[in-house]
Amino acid sequence: MSFASVSLSTILHASVLSALAFALAFFIGQFMLPFLRVRRELGHAIRALKALKDADQGVDADSIGEEVMKGTAFKHCWDEYRDTLHAQKHVNAAGMTETDRWRATATASTFFTEQALIDAPLRTEFYKHLPGILTGIGIIGTFSGLILGLNGFKITDDPQVVRGSLESLVSSVGGAFLLSGLAIFLAMIVTTIEKAMVNKLYTLLDKLCGDIDGLFESGAGEEYLQRLVEASETSATQAMQMKESLVTDLKQVLSELTQQQIAAITNTSTELGRSITTSLSEGLAEPLARISNAVQSVGNSQGEAVIHLRIRARSAIVSS
Repeated sequence: MSFASVSLSTILHASVLSALAFALAFFIGQFMLPFLRVRRELGHAIRALKALKDADQGVDADSIGEEVMKGTAFKHCWDEYRDTLHAQKHVNAAGMTETDRWRATATASTFFTEQALIDAPLRTEFYKHLPGILTGIGIIGTFSGLILGLNGFKITDDPQVVRGSLESLVSSVGGAFLLSGLAIFLAMIVTTIEKAMVNKLYTLLDKLCGDIDGLFESGAGEEYLQRLVEASETSATQAMQMKESLVTDLKQVLSELTQQQIAAITNTSTELGRSITTSLSEGLAEPLARISNAVQSVGNSQGEAVIHLRIRARSAIVSS
């Protein structure tokens, strides 16, 4: 076995082992550690909801998001689910409106999805193909070992050279098969661990969704329909009252306008009569004065003429 063949075989084995170790390190760091975190958050949420349900107290939807849902993904899903809850309110003894209970209009599984809470943090879409990648690395190591062994194999008449070439081939191929078997074994282990962990989280998530749905009664459609009917009846009553009020107000306004118009017309007629009287008085005063003076002058002239005639008549009688 030559030194070059041994070096290449060693480098090949080390490279394959390094690739397997690198893949396992990524699997532990990006799959198993997020799995522990998500399982801890799911377990905390399930225990907190169970304690809240056992306490048999009123459920506060806002406090659940702050105290129960730990983690950004869980809190985001709860905020979206919280918007679908319907608050049933009543007026307390102090006259204040407070929430009596909450009713669910959608199931929790609609928002607490496997994709958002499990598949995305654990990168299951990639790591479910990791076993195939490990198997492929093993197959590459096998074929590379075969190629190196066959390249180093020499066929000559010297039995020692043939024996050495055969030993090199067997050693290279044997190491490659061991690496391939190790890769397949690791792929099986990774597959088992990945499926078991994911199924465990799916089971916990289903339980969490069931616990959330158990906190709230579902179906708020009847109440919405009742409120709609009450609102329609109230609107009809208010419309009728508004109609009667408008008719009364309109009648009063029209009466006031009529009285104001009559008063305005009366005032206008009085002022017009006064204006006409004043105008006639001022316009006819001077002509009437002139006529009176003329009549008086004529009367005075006629009186003087009569007196003269009497005097003449007396004088004539005396003379006779």
